[in-house]
Amino acid sequence: MPPKIPGQPPMPGGRRIYIHTHSLKCLARRSEEIANTVSAALATIRIAKVIHHHVEMGVDIGLVRPRIGEEFAVAFEWKTELAHLFHAVGYRPCFPSDRSLFLPLLGPNETVVATCSEQGYYTFATDTEASTRMFEDHEPFPTLQRSLSAEEGPDDLTMIRGVSLALINPEIGTGQVGYRYAPDLKAYTLSDQEVDHINSRICARSIEETQAKVARLSPHLTDDEAQICRDMLSSVERTFAVAEKLSMQV
Repeated sequence: MPPKIPGQPPMPGGRRIYIHTHSLKCLARRSEEIANTVSAALATIRIAKVIHHHVEMGVDIGLVRPRIGEEFAVAFEWKTELAHLFHAVGYRPCFPSDRSLFLPLLGPNETVVATCSEQGYYTFATDTEASTRMFEDHEPFPTLQRSLSAEEGPDDLTMIRGVSLALINPEIGTGQVGYRYAPDLKAYTLSDQEVDHINSRICARSIEETQAKVARLSPHLTDDEAQICRDMLSSVERTFAVAEKLSMQV
């Protein structure tokens, strides 16, 4: 588990981590390499969610064989890439704000098991119980932020916004070192427009890779499964078009 904020009650086993899209874009501005990594991880998430929705629904109504559903789940696995990124990233607490701290986004034994997006945030959960809480959470985010800032909980929730994310520097580490990360947090080398360009390139490449993966599975599909795949690919393209428009507005 990540280090605890002083005075914070013990966390339950699973955690929720809500990260504002602007914070991720600020992280991406650090370098072209980071921008590529962030864009690729988020693209993988969006694709996996669309495919999971279509394929799971197809399995539920009997149009997709369970074996094919498993093949798609393996082909479009998203957790490994995201965990690799998140284990390398730390954050300065926002709610309550504490500039003296810099904490790892994920503990060494943590991973993300579920994700969603809402109110301008990407939301993540680290176990099934936290995932249930995440999907059942209908509290307005400003209300959650006020509660967290007053140290009234929820105890399992970390919310991150603003310029708060940076790669963990092994020479500095994490903990009571927040002020030493001040230069890293604003060490931009890319403009917003350059990040948008990289993201567009990654999105286009991700769509092509998705099409290629589906094509490799296509010879083994029934007519119903093939139709679901066509619908799924159309949804993927629409999802990326909408996501790109939103990113341009951040």
